[in-house]
Amino acid sequence: VVPAAPGLEFESNDSTATAQALKVGESVDGYLAPKGDVDYYEFNVYQKSRITAELTGLLNVRWSAALSDQDGRELARAAGRKSGEALSLSQDLDPGTYLLRLSASDPGQVNVRDKYTLRLRAQ
Repeated sequence: VVPAAPGLEFESNDSTATAQALKVGESVDGYLAPKGDVDYYEFNVYQKSRITAELTGLLNVRWSAALSDQDGRELARAAGRKSGEALSLSQDLDPGTYLLRLSASDPGQVNVRDKYTLRLRAQ
């Protein structure tokens, strides 16, 4: 077993139980593969803030993102308009732990060659 390299997605982060930790202000590079891949990221908010998740475009993928609280209640959702476009999701959040779910809008979409970059920032 090799520890995950900083700034890189690690598998398996395909469920809420195995979500990869990410700090607000950091970014991570990852892959959306194989078909049907779903990536979960968990982060903490320490003071009330507007949090924005920015996701780079990925060839042949129309993004879908969902933000939920630690109890699994969905707070916000966003979907790309077309394949290859970047996606941004913003939400005012109270202190707590949150989950961000990333996937292709169509589970058949995949890109095994190119990385995506996810960045979380507070405003």
